[in-house]
Amino acid sequence: MAPTFSAFLVLMTLRCVSPLGVSSQHDLDTELQHVFTDLTDPSVYDKNVRPFPAGDGPVSVYTRAFVYYIGDIDAQNSEFFVQLLLRQRWNDPRLKYNVSSKCIQGEDWHKNRMWIPTIYLVNQKDAKIIDVSNRNVFVNVCPQGDVYYSFRVKSSLVCGMHLRKFPFDNQTCSVLLESWQHSTSEMVMTWEEKLPFSTDDISLAEYSLTDIRVTNATFHFPQTTIFSDLQWRVGRAEAYYSRLVLDFFMSREPGYYLLDYYIPSGFLVIVSWVSFWLSPEAAPARVTLGTSTMLTFITLSNTIKNSLPKVSYTKFVDVWLFICTTFIFLSLVEFAFVNTIHRRRKNVTLKKVTTKHVLKSTLAKSASRDNLTGIRHGGAVNYGLSQSCSMLDKLGHSSTSQSGALLVPPSPSSPPRPTVFFVEEPPEADAGVGQDSNGLRKRDVLQLSDGSAESSEQPDPAAAQPEGRRRSSMRRPSVFPRPFVEMTPPQIAKWIDIRSRWLFPLCFLAVNIVYWISIVI
Repeated sequence: MAPTFSAFLVLMTLRCVSPLGVSSQHDLDTELQHVFTDLTDPSVYDKNVRPFPAGDGPVSVYTRAFVYYIGDIDAQNSEFFVQLLLRQRWNDPRLKYNVSSKCIQGEDWHKNRMWIPTIYLVNQKDAKIIDVSNRNVFVNVCPQGDVYYSFRVKSSLVCGMHLRKFPFDNQTCSVLLESWQHSTSEMVMTWEEKLPFSTDDISLAEYSLTDIRVTNATFHFPQTTIFSDLQWRVGRAEAYYSRLVLDFFMSREPGYYLLDYYIPSGFLVIVSWVSFWLSPEAAPARVTLGTSTMLTFITLSNTIKNSLPKVSYTKFVDVWLFICTTFIFLSLVEFAFVNTIHRRRKNVTLKKVTTKHVLKSTLAKSASRDNLTGIRHGGAVNYGLSQSCSMLDKLGHSSTSQSGALLVPPSPSSPPRPTVFFVEEPPEADAGVGQDSNGLRKRDVLQLSDGSAESSEQPDPAAAQPEGRRRSSMRRPSVFPRPFVEMTPPQIAKWIDIRSRWLFPLCFLAVNIVYWISIVI
């Protein structure tokens, strides 16, 4: 019977002690709420007056932030969205109590009965304190008068973006907290020294979060007579306010833009070079290829521009679009140039088959034989023949007569009148003797229409010279023009297309090297 009675006493004791413990805890919480109500009674506590610590100095408000989420970083509207938890700590001597060592906990009702720092988000576009059933506000008041005020906030904030290196840019978006009512002489806001911020696992779609930094700053509001008359903010002479800065450093991930814009636009430029392998006679195919490539690229570039704000400076993506547009346009210009040359009827005579001579001969007007001087008109010979014979067409094999004259076979296209060719000799050999104003010997060979050659020679004063001097001058070799090359217009058009096949890719590669190096720097 004794063990049974002892067990009964233990069970009764536990049942009596447990309600007593619960009741005492409930009574303590109730008593603390009564204490808070008495401390914040309007007759003894004015919530509109800030706390005055020892020495009547400014009240210090320490802040800590926990970042839940960052997203919706919009370059078009220069804004981003952030959701965070802010906790502020300060000391209010009017809220000290010694009833218990436990802190008084409360929510929105407690917050409305006590002094709370008035702060605002400087760069906000839209903000509110998060609530579900009640507003997410939490208040702790400890026996020493320390107050902990926590609240969750979500806001769309302005982010001044610098898009010069878009889409390879780095952005810094900030959360700016500033005191609204109290200047630095009344309230000083600072970040907590230990762990001023913490974050959840933040993952961004277009950016990567590289760093988070906090800064204590002071904002100096400009003082003018207008602000003084309107009693701007608090209307005091000083205009310094505490500001807390929370900076988010983000780096844009360019993979999306590389795959959707850069690589396709580069392929469009390469596609425009396909026309260099098509025949100049295939005008419809080359025109269709060039115009369709240009229109497709314009559509692609407009897609990028519509997602960005209109800024006054040039962005890296604008430079890339300009480069691609230029190369596609030049491919169209190359076809127009080749097609124009291909439709010509006259052949072109060149000194050398080089880029300089080909372009010079195709762009400049070809000199005809009618424009050459040295043609006999009315039985007289014009000795003003130019020393350059680069524009003679269909120049065949030349031979030299015993007198040193140059014999040229007649051209089928030349008129049936004699053409005069001079042999150029050094003017200093017989200076002032037997020469005309151009320094040429007054000796010519007339190529007649029947193919016969007639040599005409004027009296040479050098005949009266000594025999030795005449022999030395006769032994000097004549200066003959170099052989010429004749090309037909289709050959020139094909020659330009072949050169364009490697010239365009090399230039595009060189421009790309400079472009991508400038991004890295």
